[in-house]
Amino acid sequence: MARQFIMVTSITYAMKAKAILKDYGIYVDIVKSPKYSKQARCSYSLILYKNTEKAIKLLKENGIEVLGIMGEEDKNDIS
Repeated sequence: MARQFIMVTSITYAMKAKAILKDYGIYVDIVKSPKYSKQARCSYSLILYKNTEKAIKLLKENGIEVLGIMGEEDKNDIS
C-alpha cells in the first residue's frame, strides 16, 4: 500500500495531530513535506498507509488545518 501524506502548517500542529490520531489507534510518522508538493514550503506531513479519510476527519474535528493530501504517486503529476 502506498504512503499517504497529510500536510499541516507546522511541526507543532504535526505533533498535536500525531497525539490526537494515536488516541484513535492511528499511528503516523512526521516528516518535512515532500519537496515535489507545491504546498510543501514550510509544512510538515503525517505519513500513514491506511485510514486517511478517518484521520482527516478527526484532525478537522480537533481544529487541525489540513493543507493537502498527497500520495507518492502524485509526485509524477506535479509540474
